[in-house]
Amino acid sequence: MASESWLEQFFPYLAQHLEETRDHVVSEWSLMDNPNIVLCIATGYLIFCKYIGPFLMKNRRPYSLKNTILVYNAIQILACIYFSYTIVNEGLYVLTTLNCDPEKFYHPRIPEVIYQLMFLKMLELIETVFFILRKKQSQVTGLHLYHHSTTFLFCWLALKYRGGLGMSTFALLNCLVHILMYTYYTIAALGSPEVQRAIQGFKRYITIIQMIQFTIVLILIARYVLSGCVKGGILALLFFPNVIIVFYMFYDFYNSTYNKKNK
Repeated sequence: MASESWLEQFFPYLAQHLEETRDHVVSEWSLMDNPNIVLCIATGYLIFCKYIGPFLMKNRRPYSLKNTILVYNAIQILACIYFSYTIVNEGLYVLTTLNCDPEKFYHPRIPEVIYQLMFLKMLELIETVFFILRKKQSQVTGLHLYHHSTTFLFCWLALKYRGGLGMSTFALLNCLVHILMYTYYTIAALGSPEVQRAIQGFKRYITIIQMIQFTIVLILIARYVLSGCVKGGILALLFFPNVIIVFYMFYDFYNSTYNKKNK
């Protein structure tokens, strides 16, 4: 394929492996033909958040966006509840057995669910725009930008070349964490100052739960490879270091935010 010619030139083995594992049905769906569009979206997101957005807001007053953010939080909570229910109700997750269960692992509904989830991950990019419009640039951290952009890209990558297989378990964990996280944000936004102070301590536990999530994901990736569920394992080798990087960034954030000494 033309979009992968540079891979064929510089990384022929990787290009051959990706072509062999490409899901031809998924490739016909919108945004799934080649990586150019999603790469442009991710690149445009990073450029806007780092340079264009702050420049445009430099001499402007911050926007409140309270109602907009409440609607956004509600969409996130409802969408994550939907995905969690769908994955559990249709048995799309693989958590219990040590050996690969092909009938469960290669469920035909998985690509459809992960495709829908990919658009939710694309919607999450707007969250950073809210920070910028509210002039909360301190919240536009390297962790935030890296996590949001790579989650969207890796979701596309897994769907494109593995039909989303194995991603449903990761999606379930991620959605459960996001239900907690956006519920916390909503209560904090709607609550009085007393309520906000009362729930402030729960924020650190959300970060801990996120790190536990990444630890489980690392174990599952290793398990999928060792059990033979992931043939070749090249994509797993790409996912594994990415999860480690995200885990370290969350761990560093936790230490710098909650373990620093009071001055």
